[in-house]
Amino acid sequence: MNYFHLHLRNISRGKAVRVIRSSAYISGQRLYDAYFGERYDFSFREDVLYANLLLPQNSPAEFEDRTSFWNAVELSEKRADARTAREITVALPKELSLEQHIDIIKNFVADNFISKGLGCDIAIHDKGDGNPHAHILINTREITSIGFSPIKNRELNKTHQLIIWRASYADLLNRSMERHDIQSRVSHESNFMRGIETDPTYHLGKRANRLERLGVQTYAGNKNREIVERGISPSMEYTRHR
Repeated sequence: MNYFHLHLRNISRGKAVRVIRSSAYISGQRLYDAYFGERYDFSFREDVLYANLLLPQNSPAEFEDRTSFWNAVELSEKRADARTAREITVALPKELSLEQHIDIIKNFVADNFISKGLGCDIAIHDKGDGNPHAHILINTREITSIGFSPIKNRELNKTHQLIIWRASYADLLNRSMERHDIQSRVSHESNFMRGIETDPTYHLGKRANRLERLGVQTYAGNKNREIVERGISPSMEYTRHR
């Protein structure tokens, strides 16, 4: 694990992003979107190693089905530009097993979202290119025994909440790596916040990572090599994402 990555994006009709398509994509399944009257089929994906829908204990039984849950989310929102979900994408330590990855993600969502009455659609992807990662789709309204709360928790929209989630994930990663005798550690803080006077390393991403593995040098790879030559260890760097 040589970098920390947690990216948040909002899923909203105003941005023409459909939550059921997002769920089908991350889970590698075939789902029907009743709101838009469309079917999405990503069952051909071979990189989805694990997918699960996690809900609070008092959730209606019909919500246990992925299609039913996300269609209910869509139908609960009346505005044409409504935010239907958040998606968090996180990097996972390549040194750990799939079972250990699952444990990290389940603990992260339990601590930060399930405990607040929200549902989480989680999926772990790995193409075998050294870039295992997880996607987490989170609905925006608290789930009750009869459906969804009419009021959204606006506190979750505030900037400080993202800092809390990043800190929580970094802590879970570090505790897991320590427990499994992995020396690397990550930080959710910037170099400036940690008092490190150096440029952050660059996240290679899927395409650059694949090219580097084939021996083709990339802009991000060259920048990271420059940092290593100056005596900076990438394993302890906060990553700049481009």
